[in-house]
Amino acid sequence: MAVDWKPQRVTDLVVHIHDIVRAQYKDLERALHGQGEYQLVPHFMTHAVPHSKWTSMSEERQTELFNAFMKDNGIRTKSSSVQSTGGHLTVQGNSKIAHKPGQRKRVKPCRTRVRNC
Repeated sequence: MAVDWKPQRVTDLVVHIHDIVRAQYKDLERALHGQGEYQLVPHFMTHAVPHSKWTSMSEERQTELFNAFMKDNGIRTKSSSVQSTGGHLTVQGNSKIAHKPGQRKRVKPCRTRVRNC
């Protein structure tokens, strides 16, 4: 609609695309503090800020929080908990769970020697 489907100069096209991208960034920022048309998905809810708190922040702090939100790729490290197939039971995993008390892990190429008594 901005170019009215008529041939335009490339610089005008770049300016219009830049305006569209800026509007999309503003929509992301509004989603960060719960305003606008969009919502944060559960992976990004750690970045959510209440709107009343957002309005009382300085612009530098708002920019800082938005940049942290933009740097987050949404990939979370695996937790050490294990969930059952049915999803009814969650157990905290432990790397030492399969070891017997007093058992030591030996280095693979290290061999044992017979003592000469």
